[in-house]
Amino acid sequence: MVLSRTSPGNLALFKSSTPFLTAILMYFMYGIKLSKLQWVAVMLLTCGITLTQWNDCQGSLRIDGPTFIMLVCSCTLTAFSSVLNADVIKKLEAPMMVQNMVLYGFGVTLNLWAFMLSANGLLYGSNSAGFFEGYDNFFALAVVFLNGLIGVVMTVLYKYGDAIIKVPPPVPTMIIIMTTRVLSLDPI
Repeated sequence: MVLSRTSPGNLALFKSSTPFLTAILMYFMYGIKLSKLQWVAVMLLTCGITLTQWNDCQGSLRIDGPTFIMLVCSCTLTAFSSVLNADVIKKLEAPMMVQNMVLYGFGVTLNLWAFMLSANGLLYGSNSAGFFEGYDNFFALAVVFLNGLIGVVMTVLYKYGDAIIKVPPPVPTMIIIMTTRVLSLDPI
């Protein structure tokens, strides 16, 4: 729904503000404090993202109010789930493989429910879109495989690090998006 109101580039840039929210939630939920260097890095990233979303000519954000609220809710939910998952994974005594199976089991269950409840799903009239529609392409399968691999890596990061550690990977994505948009002369 958010992508119908803004570009994928803006979404990716805005989602990169998650480190700020993650740091705040880590402090208020579990009392975990960041070092001064970590706070400087988080604030630089947040200020940089804010600058990319500010329109000097109009003196306002490049996105409208409802889109901004949806993006803030999305980032807050991401940060909350990151902090909560990191805490749960650290406190669980189960092997990491079992933890991954539980996490992926919940993911499959939630996605099946989302599919069934969606307008194109099983509960609303005819099901014109199959559950695996679009997955006959190598690149679609590669995305699924890589996302699964990212999930396993995130579990290791949560187990041996903090929720804030998993956040910097979107930064290279943000740099690539910014560079390609500038080179194509497409305004952000």
